[in-house]
Amino acid sequence: MKGHIMAQESAYTSTKQIPALFKLGVLEGINLDFGGGKYNDGSDYLAEQCVLNIVYDPFCRSEEHNQKAMADFDVFNFNSVTCLNVLNVIRDDVERNIVIKTLENLADTADLDKVFIQIYEGDGKGIAHPTNSQMNRKTKDYLPEIMEVFAGWEYTLIGKSKKNIIQLTK
Repeated sequence: MKGHIMAQESAYTSTKQIPALFKLGVLEGINLDFGGGKYNDGSDYLAEQCVLNIVYDPFCRSEEHNQKAMADFDVFNFNSVTCLNVLNVIRDDVERNIVIKTLENLADTADLDKVFIQIYEGDGKGIAHPTNSQMNRKTKDYLPEIMEVFAGWEYTLIGKSKKNIIQLTK
């Protein structure tokens, strides 16, 4: 995993919250939370649900933490990979594609059949915020990029609103 970093420096976009996906009860076993931020609220919440959440985030976690996360990924049998509210703060298409390809590679390496991507849509108008990295794009606007990489996978929009959480399955 060394050399593969999320292109958008996200330390300032990390928020202290429990992602909506985590509250759905769809995760089980061990999850790799790619770009999981600097706070442990989500991991603590999932631990109460008997789910081990291993966070990898090159901008919000130490190099030691991330090396351990990748070592764990190589050793344990993960059940899923999540990437929550990350793509929506990466403005560059090429950099976003690197993240999506990394997710597919992780799923392929661990022989996973479940990947979850959550998009924070902001105001949904598709105009990037002038002072932060929020793209304000709808989830459906990211689907062509995602499905080009995850060719052969199926997607379903899940969650209470059924609009901003993408479940990818083989």
